[in-house]
Amino acid sequence: MTCRQLFKRLSEFLDGELSADVCAHIRAHLEECAPCRAFLRTLEATVRLCDQLPAAPLPDEIRRDVRERLRAEWRRRFACAEDSA
Repeated sequence: MTCRQLFKRLSEFLDGELSADVCAHIRAHLEECAPCRAFLRTLEATVRLCDQLPAAPLPDEIRRDVRERLRAEWRRRFACAEDSA
């Protein structure tokens, strides 16, 4: 695995989204490559900092819009179910 390949997959690696085989290749590369280990530590620290941020409040306008879209979708699906009954 090259550094470039590792960089493309590192977020997925941290999130546990990769197969065991790919994870093994990443771990092997990290054992041999100090710059990639440093990049991984930086990425992990960034993720930890982001996780500590408070959630941003959702503006009422967006909340209403989402609610209306969900209602419209529910009505559409319910109407389709009635039509096929």
